[in-house]
Amino acid sequence: MDEVAARFGSDDGCLFYDARHDRYRLAYDCSTRPRTRWTLAHELGHIVLRHLEDFPETSITRTQSPVLLDILDKEADKFAGDILAPAPLLIGLAESSHLHTKEFYYALSRDLFGLSIQAAHYRARFIYRYRDKITKHWADAKPAVYQKYMDKFLALYGGLGPDTLAGRYWMEKYIKEYQRYEEPERCPAASGE
Repeated sequence: MDEVAARFGSDDGCLFYDARHDRYRLAYDCSTRPRTRWTLAHELGHIVLRHLEDFPETSITRTQSPVLLDILDKEADKFAGDILAPAPLLIGLAESSHLHTKEFYYALSRDLFGLSIQAAHYRARFIYRYRDKITKHWADAKPAVYQKYMDKFLALYGGLGPDTLAGRYWMEKYIKEYQRYEEPERCPAASGE
């Protein structure tokens, strides 16, 4: 496993495009259970965004500049985040609870969307940082497709703000987890930012 990861430059997964057969091949480490969903969504992002067709030298040989590779990975991370923890749903739930904090976005990403610690941390920071830009595009209302999911979640969980007993109990472990991950020695540069 270590040899494969070293060869392809990733511990989590890598994607290959065979132009001759117009086919993709994906290799990933399924032993990293919580991160597997993010890895698969990230690699799917490379496919949907046509990174390997438009930049064929990024596959296997990775001869492109590190700056371009970083941009392509950030695009794939953005795609993964939008698929696995949609911004309108996270923001709508936070607004319903009157809570716009990184910790609340983190807790929702971990509990409701099942993201790994690293993916939830990245998503919480991204949503917190760009909430105004994201909501600006909604004009009059959040995309209607998310309303039924927000209603379902709120019916199940009720108000989860830290001012309620349920909210304090629910948030406590996620706040601690988020803060531990924020410690400088544990927090790698969040991809996608």
